Amino acid sequence: MHHMKKATVRDLRYSFARIARWLRAGESVEITYRRKRLAKLVPAARSISAPVQAPDFEGRLKRLFGERPRGKPASTIIDEGRGNR
Repeated sequence: MHHMKKATVRDLRYSFARIARWLRAGESVEITYRRKRLAKLVPAARSISAPVQAPDFEGRLKRLFGERPRGKPASTIIDEGRGNR
């Protein structure tokens, strides 16, 4: 029979390294406060999930504005504002 490790809120603060070792070893830890069960810490899942996909910003811009944005290029607007053209 497997007994869950126990730690107090004070242990979390002052002895976290010991609790972290338990978690890395795959142990669950019951956290108590004034002898009453407060929480249960479980180790993070070690399974490797699919990588998070970054949003397709370029595709979104093309859907919103088409292949070419309307209007003048920003460089032309800046040059005109400076009186260069």
